[in-house]
Amino acid sequence: AVDQNVADLGAVGRRQAEQPLAALSANWRIPSLAKLQALFGGALVPGGDALVLNFSGGMDGEIEIAQGAPQRFAAELKRINLVDGDASLQLNGVSGRLAWAAAGDFQRSQIRMDAGRAYGLPLGASEWHLWSRADDIMLTQPVVLPMFDGELRISGLSGQDVQSEQPRWHVSAE
Repeated sequence: AVDQNVADLGAVGRRQAEQPLAALSANWRIPSLAKLQALFGGALVPGGDALVLNFSGGMDGEIEIAQGAPQRFAAELKRINLVDGDASLQLNGVSGRLAWAAAGDFQRSQIRMDAGRAYGLPLGASEWHLWSRADDIMLTQPVVLPMFDGELRISGLSGQDVQSEQPRWHVSAE
């Protein structure tokens, strides 16, 4: 028996034979990412054995596609927990809004994390304020990431051409 409460999906689209997807507007509500992951046999994120992620929590979102390419994306993250296959990365209680657009104004995102671990190092709670558009992303406020008995202050983060084969990243931290 299939659990009918895994996800609610809605979509309207248009496609011509042998052409890229002309238009699609879709929205979703996923109350349990763990149930969705179980339904798909763990394959929520591509990457083969090198990238195995286990999820819990939920997500609501929407995407618009035109002329075969994403134009806009927005998601509300609801207390997502993520652990990679070898537990070198763990993020707990990730909540907030992710937004992106292919053109036009920068989209604002705000993401909160309750705690985590990176390669055995404990990470405390943090809040990330970002702007993104097309291939660009930037941090709009410093992030204070509690670590050990102190903190790491990330005062700048930006990326250009992040979807290309040669993205450019700049990080300033102390």
